[in-house]
Formats: sequence, C-alpha cells, structure tokens
Amino acid sequence: FLPYIGWLATLVFGLIPTQAGDNKWGPMPVGVRF
Repeated sequence: FLPYIGWLATLVFGLIPTQAGDNKWGPMPVGVRF
C-alpha cells in the first residue's frame, strides 16, 4: 500500500509544474521536486 502511494505521489509531483499555493491535489510548497 505505502509503496504504491509513494509511486503515485512521485508521478503526480513529477507531472505537474511546481507552483505556490493550492492546486486540486492540495497545498504544495514551491520548490518541492522529486
């Protein structure tokens, strides 16, 4: 379960551009990249 969530999070954060503020996945601090 946890490895799947980690893979999914990495994929999502890799596909979406880094931005400040909230997006449809929730708050994401600028500069967070995998």
